[in-house]
Amino acid sequence: MNLSMRDAQFLVLQPSMHSFFFFSKWLIKV
Repeated sequence: MNLSMRDAQFLVLQPSMHSFFFFSKWLIKV
């Protein structure tokens, strides 16, 4: 159960970090 929760957190966090990184690059471009 604990592993499952950590796995879910990682899956949710990963795309969030990616979109934040992309947004940062876009801000620097503009």
